[in-house]
Amino acid sequence: MKEKDFIISVQKKNLKATKDNVSLHQKNWSLSADNRKVVDNYQAELSEQISSLFNMVASCLSQQNAHLQGINKLSQSRLEAHNKAVLEMKKKVQASRDLYSFHLEAVQNIVRLHKANSNACLEEFLASGDETTSSLFDELHNALTSHQGEMLSLQGN
Repeated sequence: MKEKDFIISVQKKNLKATKDNVSLHQKNWSLSADNRKVVDNYQAELSEQISSLFNMVASCLSQQNAHLQGINKLSQSRLEAHNKAVLEMKKKVQASRDLYSFHLEAVQNIVRLHKANSNACLEEFLASGDETTSSLFDELHNALTSHQGEMLSLQGN
């Protein structure tokens, strides 16, 4: 009987161990399933967040690209306006140089004319020593007045 009781006792222990093993396997499967759900949920959320981040970065890059294109257009416009202003300034400087040269030549011609006229008046004065002093002064005054009028008309140009 002892042997029989021992065998029964061992079989009971084996049965209990088997039940414990089954229970542990069920808990293990349950935990594995729970863990799989957590991992799947995390993976889905992460995928969604990465997709959202990607869309946000793409949108920002698109806006930045549009902004840079606008700045580029504005810069090109400013550069073209600057180049046009430089060309206009060069034309005006050249026109001023030409006008200055023209006026300088006109002044030189007036000086030569005045010199020639003064020399002619002096020669006439010396040649007509018999004439009265007042008539000479009148002629000189008329010549100077004429020259003064020419100078004033030149200044007006």
